[in-house]
Amino acid sequence: MENKIPKNNEGFAGTLSNIDLTDLIQMCCISLSSLSIVVIKDDLKGTIVIKKGDVIHAVYSDLVGEKAFYEILGWKSGRFETFDSQNYSEVTIKQNYQYLLMEAAHREDEKLADKLEKNPDNKNYLPDNSHIAEKLKIMIVDDSPVMRRILCDIFTSDDNIDVAGIAENGEEALVLLDKIKPDIITLDVNMPVMSGSTALKHIMIKNPCPVVIISNPGNDTHADSHTGIFDFLRIGAVDYIKKPVRQENMLAQEQQIIKKVFQVSKAKINNFKRVKNPKIIPYNEKISSSCSLSSADCKNLVIINSGIGGFSEIIRLVSGYPKNSGTCFFIFQDMPSELTEAFAFYLDKRSRLDVLAVDYIPPIINGHCYINADNLNLNKEDKPIGYKFDDFLMSVSESFDGNIIIVFLSGAQAGSINNIKKIKKKNMKIIAQHPSYCLIPDFIEEAVRKEIIDQKVNPLNLSEEIDKSISAIDVKIDVKQGNI
Repeated sequence: MENKIPKNNEGFAGTLSNIDLTDLIQMCCISLSSLSIVVIKDDLKGTIVIKKGDVIHAVYSDLVGEKAFYEILGWKSGRFETFDSQNYSEVTIKQNYQYLLMEAAHREDEKLADKLEKNPDNKNYLPDNSHIAEKLKIMIVDDSPVMRRILCDIFTSDDNIDVAGIAENGEEALVLLDKIKPDIITLDVNMPVMSGSTALKHIMIKNPCPVVIISNPGNDTHADSHTGIFDFLRIGAVDYIKKPVRQENMLAQEQQIIKKVFQVSKAKINNFKRVKNPKIIPYNEKISSSCSLSSADCKNLVIINSGIGGFSEIIRLVSGYPKNSGTCFFIFQDMPSELTEAFAFYLDKRSRLDVLAVDYIPPIINGHCYINADNLNLNKEDKPIGYKFDDFLMSVSESFDGNIIIVFLSGAQAGSINNIKKIKKKNMKIIAQHPSYCLIPDFIEEAVRKEIIDQKVNPLNLSEEIDKSISAIDVKIDVKQGNI
C-alpha cells in the first residue's frame, strides 16, 4: 500500500506488502479512519471510501455501492493506494462494515460452491485446516474470571489439551488469535468491550477456526439470549455447550465438555456456509398460509438426522419451506435437551411451518415440523428403547404409507447403517449433504461407502432436492402400479 503524506505533514508515508484487503478495511473501520482506497488489479480499477469508520461508497466501472464493493473484494490480488476522504460526501452504501465483509465472504463461498457443484468429488478447492497437533490448542474467551478459571481447570485436566490462550472479551481474543493460532475457541455470548457475535464475525473473516459457544441462556426459551445462540450458529459457530454448573455433577459435565471440544475441533470450518438472518413471519401471514389439507392427506414425511455443523442447514431449510405442501418434518438434532424448545421457538417464528419440540412420536400432520434432541419415547408412557433415530424410523416405516425422505446432514449419527438398509421401502429415499460440504462428514462418508445413500446434494439446494425426491418416488410408484 502506498500512502501519500497529507498537506499538513501529519501522518506517515510507507509501504505495506502482502496485506489482505479485508484486513485493511477492518483495521481502518475499527480505528474510525477516513480514507479512500483505490484498488488496482491489472487493467481493473475500483475505489472504496471509508468515512469515520463507515464504508460509505464504492465504485468500479459501471457498478456503484454494494455491487461495486463485492466485486472489488472478489479480486484475489493487486495493489492499492489510499487518500484522505474527510470531505467526501456521496453515500451509496448504508450497511455496516461487519455486514459487508461477511456478505463478501459469503459470496466467495457461493462461488466456491459453484466450483464444487461442477466437480463435487474434487476437494482440492477446500483447504483443510482441520489437522490437529499432538495437543489440542484451545483458547477460552469469557468475561467472567470464575468461569475462565473453571474452564481452564476442566481443559488442563486432560493431558491432550493445551490451554494456549485466555481472553476476557472479543477484542482481546482477536489479538491472541494471530499469536497462538488455536485449534478451537470457546466463546461466551455476552461480553463487554466487544461482544461474542462481533468477535465471531471477525474470526470467520480473518482466521476461520472452529468455535464452540459456551453459555447459560437461562430457562426462558423465548429470551433473546437463546436467539443469540442460534444466530451464532447461523454465522459461524460450530456447536453449543452449556456452561458448567457447580450444583450438578461436575465430573459428568467435564467429560461432556471435553468430548464436545474434541468433536468440534475436527470440523472442516472452510466448508461452513453462513445463513442469512431469516425474517420473522408475522402471525397473520403465518395463519393465512395455513395448510388447507387435512392431517389424513399428509403424503410426505421428511426425517432429518443432523449433528455438529447441521444447525445452519436446518435454519435455512425450515425457514424457507412452504407450508401448503402435504409434507411433515421430523428433525433429530444432536444438542442439549434443554435447548430443544428454544430452537423450536426460534424456528417457529421464522417459518411458515408449525415448529414444535417433542419427546414422543406426535401425529404426522401437514405443515408441521417436530424437533427432538434426546429421550424420544415411542409413546408418552414408554421408556426410550435403543437409539432414538432407529426406533423412530422403524416405527414410521411400518405405520406411515406415504413417501418417506431421509436426510442426513453434517454430524449425523445413527445406531446401525445395516438397520437402515433393512427397512428401506419402495416409497423411501435417502439423501445426504455431500461430504464435501459437511463440517463433520464421518457418518455420511461411511453411509456412502456402504451404498445406502441414493443422492448426495448441495445443502443450498436441499429444499428443491427434497421436492424432486418426493416427485421421483411418486413417479416410480405410479410406473409400478401401471398408472403411467
